[in-house]
Formats: sequence, C-alpha cells, structure tokens
Amino acid sequence: MIQNLSGYPPPDRIPREYLSGTTSQEEARVHAVAFLRAVFKETSNLITELRNEGMRSHDQIVDSFSIYMSEGMTCDWHGDKRQSFYDKVNSGASKVR
Repeated sequence: MIQNLSGYPPPDRIPREYLSGTTSQEEARVHAVAFLRAVFKETSNLITELRNEGMRSHDQIVDSFSIYMSEGMTCDWHGDKRQSFYDKVNSGASKVR
C-alpha cells in the first residue's frame, strides 16, 4: 500500500478551500472574481513592500517575489510567508463576496 501520495509543490490549501467551497455556477464565478481581485491587490501590496526595501528592477522584484513565496516550503507544506499571503487574499476575497 502506498502512503503519502504528495507532489511537489504542495497544494495551496487556503485557495483550494475558498475556490472549491461553492454550491452553484454563479457562486463559483463570484468566488473566482473575488479571489483574483484579492490576489492582484495583495501582489501589488507585496511589490510595493519590495520596492520600499530597495528592489527597483523588474528582475529584482520577480526574484524577490519568488523567494518570498517559496521560502520555508517543503514537500508537504508551504512556508509562513506564502501562508500569510493567502490568508490576506482569503480575507480580502471574503469581503468582496
């Protein structure tokens, strides 16, 4: 018997639960739009933080964003920063609905 069939990277639990927690096509559409709006807002906030820390070029921001989102990741779990990012996204998306 095979156990622990996990892939890499691990799934993002918060977005999965938010986006799959719908009961109708209309509710799914509303959730998707709210989620995308919140993702773009939090991404913009994070990019602003990175710029305030001295990141100026596109390449620096992309590299820093990637490091931020993958820091602390294992085969089974995402790091605290990514979890916090998606907590904020979930909170923002829930307000839009």
